[in-house]
Formats: sequence, C-alpha cells, structure tokens
Amino acid sequence: MAFLLVMLSSRCGVEPATIAPDPFPVSLGSRFIATKTLTELARADRVEELVPAEANWRVFDVQRIELRALHGDSAHWLGEGRALTDEMKAALSGMRISDNYRVAASAKGELKHPPGEQPFELVHYVSVVPEQEAEHPLGRAGFAEAVHSALAEAVEAAHVDPYAVQPGRLEFTVDASGAIASLRLASSCGYPDLDRATESALSAIPGAWTVARNASGFPVAQTFSLFFGSFGC
Repeated sequence: MAFLLVMLSSRCGVEPATIAPDPFPVSLGSRFIATKTLTELARADRVEELVPAEANWRVFDVQRIELRALHGDSAHWLGEGRALTDEMKAALSGMRISDNYRVAASAKGELKHPPGEQPFELVHYVSVVPEQEAEHPLGRAGFAEAVHSALAEAVEAAHVDPYAVQPGRLEFTVDASGAIASLRLASSCGYPDLDRATESALSAIPGAWTVARNASGFPVAQTFSLFFGSFGC
C-alpha cells in the first residue's frame, strides 16, 4: 500500500528560524533538531514517547511502527500498534549519548480535510543527548556566529555560488573533561578550501566548554554537529 510521507519536523539539527539569505550560513546543534535523553528512552512504552510532544503522534491511529538505529549496523525493529516491543525497548536501553535514531509510524487520522482512507507515514529523526548538555560560554548561536565571522574573508575570496554550495557538516566531540577531543568532516560544502577554513575556525574559538553530565551527574562526552555552507541534510 502506498504511503504519503509526512515529515513533521526537519531532519537536520538546524532550526528553521535560523535559515536566512546568507551565502554561507553556520549553525550548531545536535545531529537532529529533535532530541531525547537516555532517561526518557528508558521510560518509553509507546511510540509517541520517542518523538517531541509537539509532534502530537498520540492523536493518530497508529497501526505499525518501525525503529531504526542510525549508528553501527543500522539495525531496525518492527511492531504492530503503538506500543513498543520488548526488542525495541532493549535497543533503546542500549543506546548511548550522541547516538541517533529514526522512528516511523503507519497511521490514520485527520491529517488533512477531508481525512483520507489511505494510511500515511509519520517520520521523525532524533538525537540522544545527555540530561545536562555541554555548553560553550558563547552559547550555540554565539559559537556559530563566531565561526561565521571568522570565515567571512575566506567565503568572499571563494566567490561562493549559492546554487552550487552544499550542506557541509563537521562533527566534534566535547569529552568528559570539556575539551574538544575529536573533529571530523562528515560532509563537504563543495568547496574544499572552505571545509578546511571552517575546521580551523571552529578549532580556534576561545573559551572552555562546560562538560555534559548524565542523569547521575557524572561527566560524559557529547558530540555536536556544525552545519555550514548550505542548510540541508
């Protein structure tokens, strides 16, 4: 049976409000906008508890669900109805901070008027975050703006074509001591020189991170994504 794909939230960790006519925008966040803590995942019994409350999945007649891990071997689990299966609960309990998952539900409901008879698919992409997230003194928006400002000359020199630039993404981990322990290019903006310049700018931002902490208050590592070049996935 064909499904109408309904994306109730952006996949990427870029808030829609940050999108502006900028030749080379920069944004900082988790891999995906939607986030859940390990505590929330441990308590989840139904599919609507795996997505933000504002997604309002509880109002739909959920017939089938799928949970897919977006790390490791990308394993997936299927279930009937809205209740999570024992296998899904076990998979969620085994997730770690900065893991990501995709949850989908085949559902019926008054998504549009008049309501159709065909099921449609609800989809959400979610990042797992610590109970207390790591913070930079500048804040996420301030950190991204500092990188953006540091790139101004390089972007001007590169003569960026707004129709050719691609969604670039750098992943970096703030370790349990608050230091940036790893940095890697997850996707290129299409301009290798600007990929390198963005990496250098990120590394040069002054200020010590406040370490992330788990539910027990212990310091933990957390991975962030710096999106640059063009917003997208």
